[in-house]
Amino acid sequence: MGFFLNLYILNGQSASDEFLGKTFNQGEYQLCKNQENQVFLIGKNDFFSLNSNKVHQYSQPVDSLFKQMNLSSLQWVAANNKIYLTSSSGGYLFEFNEKGIKRIDNSSIERAYYSSAFFTNDNKLYKLGGYGFWEFKSQLLKFDFTLKDWVLQDTLLDDNLGFIDPIVSTTDNFIYIVSPTIQNNFLGTIKANDYILKYDLNTKKIKKIRFDFFKYENYFVNKQYQKSQLSNTEKVGVLNAFNPINFALFDFEKNTIQNAYLDSPLYPEFSPVFSGDQIYSLSSVKSNPQNLFLVQASIIKYQDPSSLTSYLDYIPLSLVFIFLLLVLVFVIFKLRSQLVLGNRFIKKGYKKIKIDYDEFYFLDKLVKDKKVENQDLISYFDRDGKSYDLNVKRKNAMISRLAFKIQTHFRIEIFEKVASPVDKRQGIYLLTKKLTLLEK
Repeated sequence: MGFFLNLYILNGQSASDEFLGKTFNQGEYQLCKNQENQVFLIGKNDFFSLNSNKVHQYSQPVDSLFKQMNLSSLQWVAANNKIYLTSSSGGYLFEFNEKGIKRIDNSSIERAYYSSAFFTNDNKLYKLGGYGFWEFKSQLLKFDFTLKDWVLQDTLLDDNLGFIDPIVSTTDNFIYIVSPTIQNNFLGTIKANDYILKYDLNTKKIKKIRFDFFKYENYFVNKQYQKSQLSNTEKVGVLNAFNPINFALFDFEKNTIQNAYLDSPLYPEFSPVFSGDQIYSLSSVKSNPQNLFLVQASIIKYQDPSSLTSYLDYIPLSLVFIFLLLVLVFVIFKLRSQLVLGNRFIKKGYKKIKIDYDEFYFLDKLVKDKKVENQDLISYFDRDGKSYDLNVKRKNAMISRLAFKIQTHFRIEIFEKVASPVDKRQGIYLLTKKLTLLEK
């Protein structure tokens, strides 16, 4: 039985009373399901079927690299009557067929695609986005079973932009890409994303669908949404970060959202598995985060689908109302558009954000000199005799953090990085918006 003497299944129907009250080490097993909705805990030496409550030993060899990996962090999809598992950081691809586990790739993209989306369409395997080698990507990769390698299909974003922690749903030959934030890799800045991307796998055409992530902040405006996504659902299913008995199914094709409620809360460490009216999840033990237990919750209620966004429901306005609205907007804009830099804060109208000492130094110099040399800013961080590379990282982190705060709260960019007119190899930061320095 191996590890299964240490398995703990909480809530709902237990797989076997023999396993109640037991835990297992993180990394030893991964929770998956096949195309027939059968749920498995796939391990290094055996696997467990939650549908039949049976432990199975492998009749064929298990790849040696697979046995060395942290299985709990692997991504997976079901296709071709098999389950495929890939490392979260790159291209290693393993095939599980209930007899054994073998590696089927010859790829060399390890450590290049952390937090990429791994999905299937028409029994083909895809990866989208991911972080590696100091940049976020928007590349769509497809696994070629003949070459046994990942092949670039398309780059979905222009201007050196990349998705941050994307999740994907598929309908026919379309994929819907959900990424609340994107990064400008050249500037190192993160900004909010206002769109869901609809991508045609056949024609490679992209349609942007405007989407207000903050309207659904319980699901998307937090760091938990990627690991709270219900794996392998046709719709985007995400658990509510603030109400763990609720999850929502987003259907971007039909422009609807459907809420569902569970009989017990879920606190997943990795993406839960959705099977019928059951959701299975691996959760950590509070006293020892390296230990996991299996949770099973039942869906007890579905709400009727409702409209996802209201931007399609335009209401005709009279000319008088439009005129009055424009006048009101103009007045408010004049009152609230002024940007003010104070001691450790930036203010625009009634909105105010705090900034730290380094951010204030940068903005204060921008206001006074209208530009800041990139090299001067790096030298500013040389305060404790650390390496040049570390000072560059400090500078980039400060710039990225500041740009993200300004974009998130004010929805504008007030500075940009351009090539120096004196030396094209060097960069300078320029002030692009009027910023008034508040006198002390």
